[in-house]
Amino acid sequence: MPLTSLVADAFGAVTLALVILFTAVGLFCIAYVLYFRSQIPSDSDNDSGSGSGSCYQLQYFNAPWIIRITLIVYAILWSLGEIFRLSLLKKEGWLLHPLTRRWQRNVCRVYLLSNLGLMEPGLILTVIFLVRGSLYPEMSRIKRWNRRVITFVLILCVPVFVAQLFFLVISSSFEFPKGYNEKKEGYGARIPKYFTRAFQESRGEVYCTYPLFCTIVYGVFVCLCITYFLYVAMRMISLVINKGLQRRVYWLIFAVGLLPLRILFLGFSLLSTPGRPVFESLVFLGFLALIACATVGVGVLVYLPVSDSLSVKGICRSRQNNRRHEQSHMIPMESFSRTLSGFVSDNDDDASIAATQSLLEGAMTTSVGRDSDSSTKVC
Repeated sequence: MPLTSLVADAFGAVTLALVILFTAVGLFCIAYVLYFRSQIPSDSDNDSGSGSGSCYQLQYFNAPWIIRITLIVYAILWSLGEIFRLSLLKKEGWLLHPLTRRWQRNVCRVYLLSNLGLMEPGLILTVIFLVRGSLYPEMSRIKRWNRRVITFVLILCVPVFVAQLFFLVISSSFEFPKGYNEKKEGYGARIPKYFTRAFQESRGEVYCTYPLFCTIVYGVFVCLCITYFLYVAMRMISLVINKGLQRRVYWLIFAVGLLPLRILFLGFSLLSTPGRPVFESLVFLGFLALIACATVGVGVLVYLPVSDSLSVKGICRSRQNNRRHEQSHMIPMESFSRTLSGFVSDNDDDASIAATQSLLEGAMTTSVGRDSDSSTKVC
């Protein structure tokens, strides 16, 4: 087996393994979100008195549950889309091998349109909306907030999707009315081929490439999103009340900061021949950049908030059992919501902040040992 083919297959195997692992983690997180939702008392439970008062307030933290699942779905669909560009799947005995060259070219176009035009923009926008919703928790209490966010994400994806559709499908239909001809690539050779070429045939195989026009459109969109995200992140840092939550904000900034690296890797991949080690390395690095960003985003915005909420729910139940005959002091919902999200407004009083921090410290203690005497005292 030639060295170039061996390198491409090795990167393909690693990519496939990472996609399977990431999909499994994503499905686990979806189940985790649904489990947390099942543990939250409903309105009927609260009215009948079967749900504890303070635990009932956790409904506020469950408000963006659909958006959290949407984030995971975007990430999973993007990762699954990445496997369709792999030359490994076009080998004999693999998924795409039975397809003709014409259909393999169409697979490359669909892959680019799906990932660069919808899945990646949707993933980035969903992260921004979740972060902004944490900064303004009162927004997530608005009725139908989840539906509105999903609608806004899709609407904001439309310009990118239409631009990618034009360069990948519409323009190529005018460029090759009688079928694909590599000599006419680049609008009749008026511009370099790498501006419009979505695939390249080499050694009898069809390799997916990244047209420079599509990369530019995606890059402009990412730059605009990063600019707004950094604006929101700076406000978040000024409102964070403990170092643990502050580290989460920095992790998000680090994750979003990987997106420009993906754009650079995809752009520089045009300087190499598809199937060569340099090309495969650059594309794989671009894949790693985004899957790392998605992993951090899902961890910080989905798994950790749900884990914190379940810990607080345990404290609520423990408090209810230990103080059944006492009149418990209920923490104001606004400060409690903002603290669990990691943010406190300038108008929150010190007493509320201190009380809420105490509750979160109890959550950390109970996560280590719920049955210890120290955790009982904190609760």
